[in-house]
Amino acid sequence: MSTIIDKSIALEKAGGDAGLAKELFGMLLKSLPELQQRLNQAIQSDKQAFLEAAHKMYGATAYCGVPQLREFAKALEDAIKDGSDDEMLADLLNAVNHAVETLQKEGPDYIKQDWAA
Repeated sequence: MSTIIDKSIALEKAGGDAGLAKELFGMLLKSLPELQQRLNQAIQSDKQAFLEAAHKMYGATAYCGVPQLREFAKALEDAIKDGSDDEMLADLLNAVNHAVETLQKEGPDYIKQDWAA
């Protein structure tokens, strides 16, 4: 399974700019509670709202070096599009939630680190 935080991916996506990579990661951390809440509420809503929330979570991971969350968010988005059953969607949502919770727990320590390559 992918690691929860990969600074090398974040640095690559930020063109080697450690300050930008750290800033983008910090922005993701700040947005996670709202994104997670929206996603968890949307599963009880209509399919389109759930798809939009999953897509937003997936998009938020694009430049932040969080491969596990990115992988799970993409899998959830694809499963919604494919019309997967409720049990599969719930399992994928649980995986996303677990990745988010791990990021929220470990992320602040990563922000304090030196991100220079």
